[in-house]
Amino acid sequence: MPYTVTYKMIKKALFFIFICLISACATQKKQVEVFKTQHESLVKTKDLKHLKIVNQPIDDSVFLSLPHTNNKEVDSLINKLFTDFKTSKTSGSNSYGISYNKQHKGFEIKTKIGATQKELKKERDTIIQVKEKIILKSKDVIKHRIPFKFWLFWLLSIIVIYKLTRLNII
Repeated sequence: MPYTVTYKMIKKALFFIFICLISACATQKKQVEVFKTQHESLVKTKDLKHLKIVNQPIDDSVFLSLPHTNNKEVDSLINKLFTDFKTSKTSGSNSYGISYNKQHKGFEIKTKIGATQKELKKERDTIIQVKEKIILKSKDVIKHRIPFKFWLFWLLSIIVIYKLTRLNII
């Protein structure tokens, strides 16, 4: 028995083709984004610490007594020997002196140390450099619809096929 095409079969085939064409030709808009940012920073800091220590002058006196021997001749001989003993030195604001004291029978030592200053300087440089690059670009990509002429051609083709099948030519 030859295969016969019925009206319902053609209608189903046309509906299937129509659905396939509609689903395949939708317009889509796609956005592509790329980020781009440029950021550079340079931070320079300079720290300076200054410390100054000042010491006051020192005046000092020391007495060194000679022991007594309970012998008057030896004591008088020692007294005569050291009577003229005297010495001193000076350098800037520092000095010392040693002399013999007859009344107390001993050596008197005097020192003078001048004021001192101590300066401490501490310098610190800090350089911080930060670079950051992020690039932002956006681009729209559009998929176009099937042109109207193409739709018209398909529609006319389907109508012609339908009419020809109705007339039993095909």
